[in-house]
Amino acid sequence: MERSVIKKVREEHAAMYAEKGYTERAREIAAAEDEYTPIFKPRDIHPEEEPALDELNAFAVDISSDLTILNKEMALAGERLNNLMNDTILRLSDVERDIAIEEERLKDLNMLCGDHSDFDSVETLTGEDFEEKTTEVSEGVFSAKVTSQSTTALQVLDVKGNGYEGNEFVYKDKRFVADMIDTSFRGNITNGRLNSVYEYSRISADKSEDIYFSLVNFDDIEAECSITLRASSPVSMIQAISDSESLILKEVSISDDGAIFRPVTAEELAFNDKDNIYKNGTYAFGTGLICFPSTRFMKLSFRSNGHTDDKIAFVYYDAKLKG
Repeated sequence: MERSVIKKVREEHAAMYAEKGYTERAREIAAAEDEYTPIFKPRDIHPEEEPALDELNAFAVDISSDLTILNKEMALAGERLNNLMNDTILRLSDVERDIAIEEERLKDLNMLCGDHSDFDSVETLTGEDFEEKTTEVSEGVFSAKVTSQSTTALQVLDVKGNGYEGNEFVYKDKRFVADMIDTSFRGNITNGRLNSVYEYSRISADKSEDIYFSLVNFDDIEAECSITLRASSPVSMIQAISDSESLILKEVSISDDGAIFRPVTAEELAFNDKDNIYKNGTYAFGTGLICFPSTRFMKLSFRSNGHTDDKIAFVYYDAKLKG
């Protein structure tokens, strides 16, 4: 959508008036110093005056053109804001990546120096350091050259767990967060957008609370949920993106028919905790890359490993009647 949409609509509207013989009105619209000046030109009508039908129709047409401009400009502004948000997220991700690379290099150096006294430097390798061609699987992670690959659409079939979807009861800055962003929408899981979020929550409270509702739990059990997905064609790898380092992948299960699932993982995995790379070298921690035998049906089971201190609120009505 081009920025000249205002000029285009104004010119078309002015041409309409010129064809009808209203040259002064046409010139007024086309030659306005400020293109944001509304086309509609209100005038006072005396209570006893009977407005002409043609004039009322002209008012409606002018207002319609103004609304067209407003609608298209709002769409343009929304598109640009979305692009700005995505660009900002990508830029911040690049900064975080550079910081993470340097932090990882220092950790590698400390580990090596702890075991071997003759190490004084560490160099981070990339695919360009190898003679044979490689494929970048994720940022900072590469593998042997992939001969062929393709992406496929995923559909969320079901979400089950011991909590609820979204964060409906989180209260911040005197308003519910859910009023600003709906994180219960399952489409956010698979749409691939960097600025969309899906959450699964479980509320725990102290037993001393006098007023609570049905979703409040009085225990220290972690939140758990299983997400069942269906791919439009067989897949063997997906990427789980989360900003939580403590999120645990409990199990990955696959199915031939979407009804009976069989597990394909041997142990739980804190896949975002990069420090685990020094304990377990079989997984590229921090990438979120989850591999499994090729299938169209998969079930990913997650659990939290800690809690947040979000403020919780709900609307409470005292149903007791005074005598």
